[in-house]
Formats: sequence, C-alpha cells, structure tokens
Amino acid sequence: MKLEVIGGESLIEAFMGMLGLDFSQGITILNALELDALQDCPGQDLLIYQTDNYPKASKVREKLSAYFPPEHPVTLVTMGQAGKEGAKINKMPLHELVTQEACFPAAFYVPSLPGGLGSLLKLMETLRSPAGCPWDREQDHRSLRPYVLEEAYEVVDAINKGDRASLVEELGDLLLQVVFHAQIAREKGAFNIYHVIDGIVEKIIRRHPHVFSSLKLTSSKEVLKTWQEIKEGENEARRDLANTGRELPALLRANKIQSRAAALGFDWPDIKGALEKLAEELAELKAVYNTADTDKIEEELGDVFFALVNVSRFLQINPEVALTAANDKFCRRFAYIDKQVKERGGDFSQFNLEQLDAWWEEAKKNNNDGKK
Repeated sequence: MKLEVIGGESLIEAFMGMLGLDFSQGITILNALELDALQDCPGQDLLIYQTDNYPKASKVREKLSAYFPPEHPVTLVTMGQAGKEGAKINKMPLHELVTQEACFPAAFYVPSLPGGLGSLLKLMETLRSPAGCPWDREQDHRSLRPYVLEEAYEVVDAINKGDRASLVEELGDLLLQVVFHAQIAREKGAFNIYHVIDGIVEKIIRRHPHVFSSLKLTSSKEVLKTWQEIKEGENEARRDLANTGRELPALLRANKIQSRAAALGFDWPDIKGALEKLAEELAELKAVYNTADTDKIEEELGDVFFALVNVSRFLQINPEVALTAANDKFCRRFAYIDKQVKERGGDFSQFNLEQLDAWWEEAKKNNNDGKK
C-alpha cells in the first residue's frame, strides 16, 4: 500500500491568511489555554487561538482588558462548520467584544498599542537587558531615589510656570521613574507595573465610597473627613508619627505629621491657637539667639518652622509650594537688582544697602515679583 503525505494548512496559518495582514514585524501567538504566559502588555501584535468555547473566549476578553484600553480594536475570527467557507471576521472595540459567537475554533487578533504604555514598558525592558544600557542595568530602587524627587519637583516647577509643553515632558520623565522601578521589581519577581496600577485603582475606589457605592456625601469637607477615616482604618500603623513621611522634605513631613495628629484629635480648635503658638516659639528664639548655645538656637528655630507649618495647614496652603514660590519671587527681584548693578558697570561692593534696597522696591513696583 502506498502512503502519500499531502501538506496541509494549519489552523494558525488559516487565521493569518484570513486576516491578510503583514506580520513581517513579528507577532505573538498564544494558545488560549496558556493565558497565564501573558504577564505584560505585548510589544507586538497578538494572536490568541483555540478559543473554542464561551468560557475560554470570556477569559481571553478579561485578560486583554487588563492590558488594553476599552476602545482598543480587536478582530474576532470565527471558523464555520466547513472551515474557511463559513468563516466570519468581526472587528469591534474590546469592551464590545461578543464572546458568545466564539462557538467554533476561533482566534482573537489584537494589534499592538501604537506607542503608549506597552512601548514604554518594552523600552525599559530593553534598557535593562544585557544588550541594553550599562547605567540602567546598574540601578536599583535606592539609587533611583534622588531622580524620583528631582522629576517630581520639575513637574511642580512646570505647573508653576504654566508651561504646558514642559509639563508634558516632565510628567513623562516622572512616569519613566515609575516604569523603571516597576521593571526592577518585575525582574526580582516582586511585582510589575500592572500590580501598581491595580493597587491604585482599588485604593481610589475604596476611598471614594460616595462615588462607587451608596454613601452620600455633599461637600468637600465631608469627602476629606471620610477619606481620612478610611485611611486610618486601612493601617493602624498610621498612629506611629515617628515613622510618618520620613522620605519627605522636612516641610512636607511636618505638614503630614500635623495632619495625621489632627485626624486623631490632637489639634487646635482654630487658627488662633496655631498663631499664638507661633508667637510663643518666636519669643523663645529671640530669647536664645544672642547666646552661644547653637544647639538650643537650632532647636528653637526648628520649633518656629514647625509652628509656621501648622499655621499654613490651617490656611490650607502647602508650605513647600508657598516657600518655592517665595524662592522664585526673591530670584526674580534679585535679577532686577543685578541688572541695575551691571548697567552701571560695577559690582555689588560699589553700592550700599540703601541703594540696593531702593532697586528692590522698584522691582516690587514694576511687577518683577511675577504678580499681575
């Protein structure tokens, strides 16, 4: 008996042929039974096959929803009883995916995200790879700490300047730091970017019961009170003020410590008490500043700063933002004085304080402090 082997077309080849797309740039092919292998947003087009019943197709939809936006296009390829002849191709947004139609061997074709998070994740993975950048590979969570702070402050600076283009750039730099830390953690098997995203989504939903559940709140004051109560209930360790905000600059940490103490009931009834405390601390500083006891002077000066932050809290003004604005205002006014000195061909030593102060007042009058 002669046996002749005739080459045939695989199911995957049939799907790819029906889609009529150019896959020269690569494609990820995944069996629906192996969805756990998809741990990150794929950096290239995705074809998931063998979704031959509703439960499988439903799980595919759920998996894709973790990595792609609701409006992302998905193509559903359904084979008929007679194979290609009865096949159907339907394209729709991910959130409208009708998985009930996947009753015969079928596949989901998902194009990669154009740019976006998937590209950024892939970029960071490449930078950290053996073929990537030596500097990026050497970094860890601790070494990146100063860059996180730097990028966060540059975001604030862009906001203060009202510079939209700069804000876009600086937010991107800050996002890169988040992705950087997530990639390092992923390599260690600790967590990935989607754990970060899922965590903040769950937290925001939990802390907004007036939006996502039946709780009724009518004012911002009620919202903030409820938010704080939920935070306190989430972690009893929040009563440990000594370890509160240790990673923050001193002004921000003082504000956070005072806010947490106030939430627990330790607070002045109104700003009058905070202002009286500030006056008391200033008097104590005046009493010691002429002494040689530098330790005591430092202590009293710290108390003044702490009391002043408490006043800013009552005024609902962030002390770090206020001081940053004051720094910038001083620099603008000083630039005016420096210009006057240069125009007169001299240096600061040739002008007395009275003259310099007169230019300072001119700077104020000429709106060189940035006010309109």
